[in-house]
Amino acid sequence: IAPTRELALQVSRELEWLYAKAGARISTCVGGMDASRERRSLSHGAHIVVGTPGRLRDHIERGALDLSNLKAVILDEADEMLDMGFREDLELI
Repeated sequence: IAPTRELALQVSRELEWLYAKAGARISTCVGGMDASRERRSLSHGAHIVVGTPGRLRDHIERGALDLSNLKAVILDEADEMLDMGFREDLELI
């Protein structure tokens, strides 16, 4: 989980490069992008999901993102997300 769209997209690009040979499916969920495309990506299954708190919360509330098999959560710049007012979103996630 990253505080901004730009950082989430950067993290996603790095993960795609890192896991390219492993065949990992990576979904990126950020505001300002096509949410229906993100839902399709999530419905195909993702090994790694990268996103911003608000968009991830939206997908959870709409049932597009199932966290029941979640193994780990990584908060990138957690202090900044709290300063930006994402506490409620992070607690839900």
